[in-house]
Amino acid sequence: MTLSHREPGLARCMAGLSRRRPPRRSIPMFAQGTLAFPAVAVVALAGCTRQALTESVTRTDSAGIAIVQSTAPQWEPDDAWRVTGPIVSVGTVEGAPETQLYRVRGVARLPDGRIVVANAGSSELRIYGSDGRWIRSIGGAGDGPGEFRNIRGMQVLVPDTLLVQDISRPRLTLFTTEGVLVESRRLASPYGRFRPPTYRLSDGRWLDLVQSTEIEGYQTRRNAWVIWSEGDATTDTLLTGDGYEYLLYFRYRGGQYIGRGGVSVPFGGQDLMALGPGRVALSDGAAYDIAVAEIDGRQWRVRRTIERRTVSADDVARFIDDYVARYPQERQRDVRSRFDGVTPPSVMPTHAALEFDAIGDLWVESFRLRWDHESPRMWSVFAPDGRWLCDVRIPEGLRVYEIGDDYVVGVETDTLGVEFVRVYELLKHRV
Repeated sequence: MTLSHREPGLARCMAGLSRRRPPRRSIPMFAQGTLAFPAVAVVALAGCTRQALTESVTRTDSAGIAIVQSTAPQWEPDDAWRVTGPIVSVGTVEGAPETQLYRVRGVARLPDGRIVVANAGSSELRIYGSDGRWIRSIGGAGDGPGEFRNIRGMQVLVPDTLLVQDISRPRLTLFTTEGVLVESRRLASPYGRFRPPTYRLSDGRWLDLVQSTEIEGYQTRRNAWVIWSEGDATTDTLLTGDGYEYLLYFRYRGGQYIGRGGVSVPFGGQDLMALGPGRVALSDGAAYDIAVAEIDGRQWRVRRTIERRTVSADDVARFIDDYVARYPQERQRDVRSRFDGVTPPSVMPTHAALEFDAIGDLWVESFRLRWDHESPRMWSVFAPDGRWLCDVRIPEGLRVYEIGDDYVVGVETDTLGVEFVRVYELLKHRV
């Protein structure tokens, strides 16, 4: 997950008849996925008008945690948001090395329109202009100051600093957005001595994603967002929740341990998380129940009424076939046998991804089967107060990294595995 950093005051949704926002370029607190440049397309967002709170939203309180449940979106189709584009494309199939992308680990759009790409394949940060043309590359493979071995992610620190996490040492490196090296130092997270901390807050503290230790057998991962400071043993746990469901097994040959492996529970829980302006979110996708917490510790839960589809035997068989096909032929039989130890849920998950936009709206991608290429890719948008506002159609195949006030940035991969960074325009006006 990639991160673009900004910590303004928390945006609040207007409770009146409108929720209009003037267009502006901004960077959210956290960002984070075609062989040729496609023709300009227009993707209509399902219904969006700005209406007052209706009876489709109920609010309750449980042990001091607000629960906001929606049965229908607040907005109507007569004032639609739209995604158009792409308006900028970065990447080529063939060309100069600086135009070819591989193993993109972060994308952020700067306030002036420049695009920063963490390209782990070349161990570089690359800066492109607002028109997608290459400007400069920063870093390179190595162990010296300003060099990288294994880029894990990137963070934009306002106003003009880029922070890169390298998991090989672990190490943090800071550059200006003009490419000048500011600092490079080793710093391991207290929750994993072989990785750097996850994200830095504007006050210098660190926000880390902590996951439960893996042990052999069937398990559900436990996730937590934790705040800590260097030189201080005190930690503050903001949010905890269940995540990925899987079976972990150890492999032996002739009585000797040779490694470990794991299989996912078909349609089981996943590690879904998001970071936004002053807030974080966690969910496992198994039910439409998303936990959200602000940096100051206040929590609430976003819920939506949704019809659940039953998991069939054919669904499970297709899931296992697709999963096993990822392994070398000589291991497929063993991997397939491991699924005998897991039990799929009776109903499908409700959602598959979480993102925050620049003002704190929570975007939730609706679940669909991996092999379903006919259904549109839909995201539901929830206001900072938890109300379900509308459903948004996002371009097929776009791995979203950042949602700004008037743009969506992500990575698309063609059938040959070539990556492209694409910027789509997000229109929030009557059209």
